[in-house]
Amino acid sequence: MTDPQADPARRRRRTGRRRPRVLLAAGALAVLMIAGGVSGYFLDAGPSAAGTVVDMRGNAVQLDPEGPIATRPATGSGATTGAGTEAGQEERAGSRFIVRSLDLDVPLARLAAVGGVITPPGFTSAYVVDGLGASLAEGDRGTVFVVMHSLRNGGLAPGNFLIDVARRRASVAPGTVISVGGVEYRVSTARVVPKGRLASTSSVWRDVPGRLVVITCLQRPDGRRSVDNVVIEATRE
Repeated sequence: MTDPQADPARRRRRTGRRRPRVLLAAGALAVLMIAGGVSGYFLDAGPSAAGTVVDMRGNAVQLDPEGPIATRPATGSGATTGAGTEAGQEERAGSRFIVRSLDLDVPLARLAAVGGVITPPGFTSAYVVDGLGASLAEGDRGTVFVVMHSLRNGGLAPGNFLIDVARRRASVAPGTVISVGGVEYRVSTARVVPKGRLASTSSVWRDVPGRLVVITCLQRPDGRRSVDNVVIEATRE
């Protein structure tokens, strides 16, 4: 994938110095959706539009040069609501994804799959996935799915708050409260799922009333590309 940074020479003239690049390690997050058939979904490695992309510290992000990996061809796909933009489409004006115990408080947007691809367009927001489970407004009737990036090599994205890289696990404990667009959920479980097995882990994709699933990449202590995902499940209060 092409590095989305602006021309380096022009950037240096504008700022006097060049921000450090941070390697994205979102990798490919396989998603299996069963609804009138089987469709393969996966999380792409980053925005498709050109332009500078930054993390939560304002550092420019350099995308990993890897393509997405689909487990199966998609059969039917929606139109994205925010590809190529930082915030995507706002879930509601001022909506936030908040985990107070972790000092995490970021904008909440939403996105949909295009051609079977789920692509969080930025590295400073969390995203509710349209067409997978329930919408946030109808979260009492089904599972709300939220995805976000994490970064390696010193980068900071929302997903970094949710992972304990040294211990190779989630940083959230059972009982932790997560606020999604003003709706509170209490964490029940958090587990590590290898990326190659995520699509076939049917328990992740169950559509259960009042359930929240948050997915991000688990980074590796040695800084190499992520091979696992953290899957956090919570129940509506």
